[in-house]
Formats: sequence, C-alpha cells, structure tokens
Amino acid sequence: PYSVPAMVSAPTSLNSKSLSGRRVIITGAARGIGAAIATTFAAEGARLALLDRDGDRCRATAEAVGAASFAVDLADPAAAVAVTQQAIDALSGVDVLVNNAGILLFSPLLEITVEDWDRTFDVNLRAMLLTTQVVAKAMIAAGTRGAIVNMASMGGKIGSPNQAHYAASKAGVISLTRVSAMDLGAHGIRVNCICPGD
Repeated sequence: PYSVPAMVSAPTSLNSKSLSGRRVIITGAARGIGAAIATTFAAEGARLALLDRDGDRCRATAEAVGAASFAVDLADPAAAVAVTQQAIDALSGVDVLVNNAGILLFSPLLEITVEDWDRTFDVNLRAMLLTTQVVAKAMIAAGTRGAIVNMASMGGKIGSPNQAHYAASKAGVISLTRVSAMDLGAHGIRVNCICPGD
C-alpha cells in the first residue's frame, strides 16, 4: 500500500539542512498542517515517510517532497501497527515521529453518537498510542535518541461548543504525551506535544 518515489527538489527557505539524513515518519500528511510539516522537514534534508488515509493525496504530497507514501486508516489498529512498521523498514530506521493524524467532528453534546465518539478516539488517541509504541520500540532496539511530536490542540485545554468528543480526545493526547515523556525519557527519546489554536 505504499510507493517510494524518486527524490525531487523540495522548496527550501533555509540552507542549513539541519535535519540531513534524519528519518522522519509523519501521520496525517496528505494536506494541511501535515503537508506543511513534511515540506519543512524535506527542506531541511530529512528522509520522510508520509502516512494518510487519503492515499492519492498522500502520494501527491510525497512526490512533491521526495518521500515514501503509505495509505492507511489509522483507526484500524492492525493496519496502524503494520504500516508504521513498513514505514520504519522503508527508511531503514526512524529518528522522528510526528503524530499529526486527527479528525474533527461537530455535534452538540447531547447528540454525540457512540460511533462518532469511538471514531474520534480511535483516530486521535488510540492510533497515536500504537504508532508511538511501534516507533519507540524500534528506537530503543536501535539505540536511537529520537523524538516524538504529538499534535494536540487548544481544544484539549479549553474546549469549544459542539466538540466534546474532539476536546476530550485532545486532552487525552496531552496526558498521553506527558506520560510517554516520563516512560521514554530514560531511553533518550523526547516526547512533546503542540497545541495549535486560534
């Protein structure tokens, strides 16, 4: 379910290539913030593997920055684990994981369905746990002092109307990040989260 296109020139605003040779996996990389992160990492010389449910758009983004492309629905636990391992194998290891994949569904609190609640947590939180486990195990086995960056949200801190499931999942991301940093710090793996917002 993936392709590895030939390297192409990526747009660059810096000439330092400070991430030259670093192996980076980015989830939710087909568009938006994920695609922008991929473009920036590529400009700094990183080798990338991009994961997204939208295989066509992920492939297009990957081709634009010279990355490997993997189509996967991270809400599927088995697929999340298998494809994350495939990405590591394609890069011959991993130095950085950016957990950016996420969904936002709008619904009044009293109308949130179990299906929408579960889907939100499956993508926004459980998938992050699984990709982190796979990547951290690979880093520990290789003795890599790596980094994991989780995309949370200001919604996880303050919430917004009609977004209870999203806000709760992103609050979970913040807590997962804190505990991951505690557990993985002894192995030289840094774990941080970012909370974009208005």
